[in-house]
Amino acid sequence: NLSGRIRYNTNTSYDLSVNSRNITENVSNEFGFSLNYSKNGFNLPFLGLNLRNDIDFNFSYSRTANESFIYDFTPGRTSTEGTSQDGSVRTTLEARTNYKVSTMVTISIFYSRSKNEPKGSSRVQPITTNTAGLDVHIAIQ
Repeated sequence: NLSGRIRYNTNTSYDLSVNSRNITENVSNEFGFSLNYSKNGFNLPFLGLNLRNDIDFNFSYSRTANESFIYDFTPGRTSTEGTSQDGSVRTTLEARTNYKVSTMVTISIFYSRSKNEPKGSSRVQPITTNTAGLDVHIAIQ
């Protein structure tokens, strides 16, 4: 079985400040997709045994960009160009493989990478996080 999903979201909001004669525009764009593949009855020779088990492969990617702009409507300063305030771009990538040895034992291998980058005049430092691991789940009944 092979399946996938694609999504795209965009959002724009405006905040009016009457006292300072400013309008703040907040823009957010998100794009992501995921792919899943599963196979039942997967043959894997192990210790002289020919095991027929289930295996799943999952991959997902997403990118979200946020940014805000200020428009100043003070008389004499009015401009159609907004001043970029701050923002960020967050990118996430994840891959996972699940192998079902039996109804009681499941093994998972995964890798995840997350990157957060500043955008505009943001003072946030760029951060990248990598995570990898092996999960062994044994059900005791």
